Amino acid sequence: MNILLEAYLDRNFGDDLFVTLLTDHYKEHQFYLMDNDSRGFSLVNCSQYGNLHTLTEEDALVQIEKFHAYVLVGGDFYPPYYSRYKGRVERAKGIHKNGGSVLVLGASLYREYPEDSLPTVREFFRQVDAVTFRDGQSYAKYKEILPVSCSFLSSDMMFTLAEKLPVRAKESSEIRVLGISIRSVMNASDEQYEAYCQSIAQLVSVYLNQKAENQVQFLAFSTGDYDDRDTADRIIEMVPRSLKERIEVAEYSRDVFAFIDRINLCDAVVCTRFHSLCTALLLGKPFYPINYEAKVENLLKEIGYTGESAAYGEKMEPEAVLEALEKVCFDQEKLRIYMERAKHFFDASDIFLDDGALPNVGNEMLIQMTRQLY
Repeated sequence: MNILLEAYLDRNFGDDLFVTLLTDHYKEHQFYLMDNDSRGFSLVNCSQYGNLHTLTEEDALVQIEKFHAYVLVGGDFYPPYYSRYKGRVERAKGIHKNGGSVLVLGASLYREYPEDSLPTVREFFRQVDAVTFRDGQSYAKYKEILPVSCSFLSSDMMFTLAEKLPVRAKESSEIRVLGISIRSVMNASDEQYEAYCQSIAQLVSVYLNQKAENQVQFLAFSTGDYDDRDTADRIIEMVPRSLKERIEVAEYSRDVFAFIDRINLCDAVVCTRFHSLCTALLLGKPFYPINYEAKVENLLKEIGYTGESAAYGEKMEPEAVLEALEKVCFDQEKLRIYMERAKHFFDASDIFLDDGALPNVGNEMLIQMTRQLY
């Protein structure tokens, strides 16, 4: 089966992880990743199964009849991204005209949508045969927008690795290597960004001054146009020179598992990136969340988090952050349930991409129902 694949191609850990897991899960299919600027070229070279290729969006539309499905890396369906929906709907219609299926996997919705944006959102999602959501809030919101639809409640695709990744055993509960996932400025104001950098710099200084053996690893999950390394450099400028030799920057370079290994060397993680929070939970690391979008807020609710957190750009007290890292402030059972839901991540795609999975899922009537929507 030939599958047209759309993902965010800018050396971003989260989307590259999705592509890696998807091509691994469906080794028998050929995936064609839309890539106008050769941003995903090295990702294709890293594919050990040889089933990942690239083509331009223009070629994808010209050759639409060769594809049996269109899979979109869900990500964030947030109000500022309306312009993306238009192109997606065009491709979705082409796939349906060809008799193929349209799937969105791992989506997050925003808290509320402006009333004038809902027709655009509905127009796109009506073209979708099945969608999986990574949090209950997004799933409930989607049911409000499209009550009759084929949708699944899962968790982030990161947690499909729960039984596959070795977790490094800690010799003690002491934090020696503090991982700090930093984030480029993106949608924040200059004032928020500067306050964020200053707070992290103060945290680093206090932590490194506590003990001579303490170390900091800045974790750059995005190294493309939105380059987290720029933020790391800005923060390091603010740290006293005598402490800088104990700071390293671990940068994501398209090998998702090598980057997870780097995170696993940390004893605790300050999480500004969403997938740094997912990785910390998956690896059982103490964490301190910095909330910058609804998806972070939604995940914390899912696991019953009651501990300290900060909004992006909000002043943080270093001692309070370090003290919070010593506590377990989430519901272990809720986390277990959330992680267990990851087994449903591929249910939607199994229905449409894997004929052999149909008897196990038992959703033939579901397929007929979704077809009636058009």
